[in-house]
Amino acid sequence: MEPCPSIQSMQSIQSTASSSVLVPDVMHQHKNGNVSQRDVEGARVPDNAMSTPRRVLLLASSAVVFLLVLLTSLVVILFMQVTNLRNTLNSEIYAHSKDFGEVCLPCGELQMGPFEEDTPDLVLLEKVRSDEGDICCAKSPNQTKILFELLYQKKKMQEYRHDMLKSEHHVDSAPKINTVSAHLLVSGVQPPVADKSSGRYPIKNWSKDHVIANITGISFQPDRLRINTSGLYFIYSQVYFDRMCDQVTQEANKPYPIYHYVYRFNVIYPNGGEQLLMKSVRTPCWTQQKALHGDYTSYTAAAIRMAAGDEIYVMVSNISMVSPVPEASFLGVFKIS
Repeated sequence: MEPCPSIQSMQSIQSTASSSVLVPDVMHQHKNGNVSQRDVEGARVPDNAMSTPRRVLLLASSAVVFLLVLLTSLVVILFMQVTNLRNTLNSEIYAHSKDFGEVCLPCGELQMGPFEEDTPDLVLLEKVRSDEGDICCAKSPNQTKILFELLYQKKKMQEYRHDMLKSEHHVDSAPKINTVSAHLLVSGVQPPVADKSSGRYPIKNWSKDHVIANITGISFQPDRLRINTSGLYFIYSQVYFDRMCDQVTQEANKPYPIYHYVYRFNVIYPNGGEQLLMKSVRTPCWTQQKALHGDYTSYTAAAIRMAAGDEIYVMVSNISMVSPVPEASFLGVFKIS
């Protein structure tokens, strides 16, 4: 019969059990009284092993807190940007509304393109004539909403076009062999216009399907060409006017000038985005008593540096005089460098 453990050994084992964890085999021996102080100390699980889950939990909590702080910062930054944009828009609107007593802006600052159909909502606003151009005003809550939406869309398009131009600077500038050119011909009689008081009418029936027409590397619409890549371009246009002197008044020495314009439009440009590139004018008809010529061909051309997104279009002072002969009126462009 083996002797029982001493009281001192039992107290040591109890103290050890209170601060450590024993493996199952040692606990079984301790229950039978067959364990020594050395066995108990060797079977302890280190205290730092018990703290590992706590460390994982602490790290996870720290990560969650960091993410929350980061998300909060991003929300604050976004809110500040939106607030600054709104304040800028409010300042611009207020600056233009003082003279009219209502929310007003130059119509050019709301236009998304060179023609009325590019911004159909403009007709829903009140239009005021001024020496500086047309002013679009909002008097009702619905009109104010429309004005703000148009202004916001214009700002977003301007940012997009600026970013597109910046991205071009990172593209390899080595010479490209691909051709970038277009040659469009007028297609038939010009459609009638409703407003005959503007003095400028766009040619809207260009064709790229004629046997001598072509287009490569440039976007096409029936009333315009759109430049896809920035560079130096040679732009040319010809308009053939006929039946000119039929509309000359009976007054002696009354001039009847004919205008031929080439414009470009891009929201990144000032004054609403429209810029005059070329202009040709002639006054061939003076009186009915002199020998008059009923036909006139206007040609203009220039080498101009264009930006991606520029839209090229032709306007004339009298759309009814434009001849329907395809080969006589055309619009062309090709990239030089």
